[in-house]
Amino acid sequence: MDDGPTFRTASAIVPVYNGAATLERCLSSLAAQSPALKEILVIDDGSSDGSWAVVEAFARREPRLVVQRHRENAGIARTLNEAVARATGDAVLILHQDAELIGADWVDRGLDALRARPRTCLSGRPVFPFPELSAVETAFGVLRDTFFDAGEDAEALGFSEFKCDLLPRDMLQEERFDERFRASGEDQVLSTRIAARGYTILRLGSLAYWQRFGNVGRVRSQLRKEVAYGRTEGGVLLRTNLRVATESSQSAVSSRRLANRVSALLVPLAFLSAALLLLLTADPWLAALPLVLLVPRVVLVLRRGIALPHGTRRRARAALLAVALIPLNDVLYGAALVAGLLGFAALHRA
Repeated sequence: MDDGPTFRTASAIVPVYNGAATLERCLSSLAAQSPALKEILVIDDGSSDGSWAVVEAFARREPRLVVQRHRENAGIARTLNEAVARATGDAVLILHQDAELIGADWVDRGLDALRARPRTCLSGRPVFPFPELSAVETAFGVLRDTFFDAGEDAEALGFSEFKCDLLPRDMLQEERFDERFRASGEDQVLSTRIAARGYTILRLGSLAYWQRFGNVGRVRSQLRKEVAYGRTEGGVLLRTNLRVATESSQSAVSSRRLANRVSALLVPLAFLSAALLLLLTADPWLAALPLVLLVPRVVLVLRRGIALPHGTRRRARAALLAVALIPLNDVLYGAALVAGLLGFAALHRA
């Protein structure tokens, strides 16, 4: 089915967890689509912030909405798998609660693109509302190189985060998300499986969407997210036998994200080396030499901050905050990555 021009309908899937702040916009952008979007499957994964009330209110005025609620949080992978199993459209649109389709013909254009490109999964191009973002959200976006855009109309990705992606339903129902990754990482594992089947993940500039950051506007929340990233990425590297890294190196966008993570790992390495040298030599000047490894990271982050669009809210503050957060952010990420590697290896042996 996914090798021929048969994509006429789509099912949208919206996994929800404490997304009340952005959920109305997300669902409204789906409700605006043509009848080619035959159903909107929404699963609330044990939210505690009023998300379910938003879903119920929207369901009363949108007949295509099909809703389900988990009593307890089951994790993003299991939630997505449940919705994918129920999807009946030729294609499946995965849209996260903090994303919003741009254009009432987004699904129609996406289905046209799928019909024209056999063995392809389509990823939307994120557009960020910089004037709306807080300094903290912008700072962590700079740290993670989230805002980089290669500027290409169509670009193959090493992996997708599946925040706004249109995929062949049959392929997705066969592959499924790895439910061992509850909070993140399931996207990268599935990306390697898709590539192994001979599919290309293609980001199209014409399929744009607004990307907001939901409920992570505080430094503490963002640091918790960074720890989760590190822990799961350790597991992803082992689960995919490093394939996610090799495939990422072949894409401009994905390779930038990979290079950013590698540069972040240099920071805890520098601090660890300095501590060992101080312990072994008691020479503070010699011990300070490894800290030179911080310089490239600081320069890169500062350059990204300076390059932020002029309409960015509190641009200077965000750039300086990103630089100031480098030591804490990168050390937490590095420690979590090691913990993830060790934890997944122990689980795999068991």
